[in-house]
Amino acid sequence: MNAIKVAGAGYQRRELRQWLPLTTPFALHLFPSHYCNFRCAYCVHGLPADKIRSMGSKKTIMDVNLFEKCITDVLNFPERLQVLIFAGWGEPLTHPNIVEMVELAKRNDVAKRIEIVSNGAMLTNDLSKKLIEAGLDRIRISIQGLDSVRCSDVAGVNVNFESLLDNIRYFHANRKNARIFVKTVDAAVPTDADRQIFHGIFEGICDEIAVEQVIPVIKGIDHSRFGSEFNKRHCGGLAVPVAVCPFPFYMSVVHPDGSYAPCCSSELPLPLGNVGDTSITEIWNGEALWRFRVTHLKGTRGGATLCRRCPRPQYDIQEGDDLDPYAGELLSAYQRLAHI
Repeated sequence: MNAIKVAGAGYQRRELRQWLPLTTPFALHLFPSHYCNFRCAYCVHGLPADKIRSMGSKKTIMDVNLFEKCITDVLNFPERLQVLIFAGWGEPLTHPNIVEMVELAKRNDVAKRIEIVSNGAMLTNDLSKKLIEAGLDRIRISIQGLDSVRCSDVAGVNVNFESLLDNIRYFHANRKNARIFVKTVDAAVPTDADRQIFHGIFEGICDEIAVEQVIPVIKGIDHSRFGSEFNKRHCGGLAVPVAVCPFPFYMSVVHPDGSYAPCCSSELPLPLGNVGDTSITEIWNGEALWRFRVTHLKGTRGGATLCRRCPRPQYDIQEGDDLDPYAGELLSAYQRLAHI
């Protein structure tokens, strides 16, 4: 069976504005590790080490007890999460306890789906088997090229493409109820012939497949090697200016040191607290985050925060998440909840 060609996250998304305000975030992004075995040229890990250290989390690996607290916290929301995603500015599979994390999240039934976003290089047969047995629902694997040379060029480290393929084949053959989403970026498959080769290689060993766009959202990265126009969104479609960033309205993000963020930016937009000493539910329902959302609905993009210069919304927004036409009608509800 051939894979389904998808856009965005690869599943049907709700029309966001119809569900706001949310009592429970749709998505919790847990960043178990800020260490990565790749140094992809378009990613934050393509930056010099000193710049990486100055951004975001002050820890590289999330403590297991902090993760356990996150799971306890989200059980206090009135509804299950739509999805719990192990992702971040690192490779989740570098965390030594990733299998136990998946198993704990699944056992506690915190989300409808448990997912991992990975480059696939560390997905050994043994690890695949353990993740599948732990109850992983889906793994998204990012491919950097169509052979070892091109993969290594983009990834910034030596990548054995055939070994990577074997990893994916094994997971696919033994996946049970888990699904595999294989994706690449346009810069890795620049021609129509390359895209045909990409689909030919992977369509038979995954469930969903996509070619996404490199987007210029990381400060300090020279994106010119990947193009010059950057007029498309990450998941396709025209990149147009967005006034209201949708991310703080439906997602929660926790970095390895416990720092809470309202989006997946590599820099924290504002201090909202640390889940080590404040619950995720308390932060989600807290006045600071409500006021932050109000500034977005007013079109001021978080006031004086880095959100005002952030290009991510226009490039990373997904279908159904555009709140600009509805900002006025949403504003009164959020002002009331923010006690403004």
